[in-house]
Amino acid sequence: MTTVSHKTSSAAKAKKIILNAAAIEFAEYGFAGARMDRIAGRARVNKATIYYHIGDKAVLYKEALIGILGRIADELDEKIEKARSAEEKLRAYICAISTNITSSTLFSPIMMREAAGGGKNIPEEAQEKMRKIVLSLSTILNEGIKSGELRMADPELVHLMIVGCINLYVAGEPMRKKIFTNQEDGGEPLEETYKSLGKGVAKIIISGLKND
Repeated sequence: MTTVSHKTSSAAKAKKIILNAAAIEFAEYGFAGARMDRIAGRARVNKATIYYHIGDKAVLYKEALIGILGRIADELDEKIEKARSAEEKLRAYICAISTNITSSTLFSPIMMREAAGGGKNIPEEAQEKMRKIVLSLSTILNEGIKSGELRMADPELVHLMIVGCINLYVAGEPMRKKIFTNQEDGGEPLEETYKSLGKGVAKIIISGLKND
């Protein structure tokens, strides 16, 4: 029993290391430019190990995407369920998305590349997760419209405003620091900026949608 448990734990650890290496590769080179040799090198394993534990490049890409999309979808259900009003639910929605995206800063460059390339490499499983996330927002907005809390708005447009802002903020970090950060004091610590990002985006979005 202990041996089986140990093997399972080792396999899970190996998979996590490989997926992290793959995410770094995809963020830097995109799907088309990513190379299995480099992923293996980053993970410090041979390619046979990658194929054994996960699969080919397409499977690695799928796993890298649905990992964070799945976490976002699951957390949204949990956070939204605890909120009472439509405004509270919308704030929880935005903050949950921000927390998940900023906790894995490799996700934003990958998604920005996909947006620029027309999303041609996004697997169906990842698309399904994305649709579920937007459906959650649509439900919140409809509830807010019916209660009179929120104005009428296109869920897809609102979602793109939220994720577009957060993804660009994260993916553009090097450029933003170069242009806007005070070079003498270094600016606010990155982790502190990320902590307040969701709240800042939520304040702007809710202000525009609130039916005062």
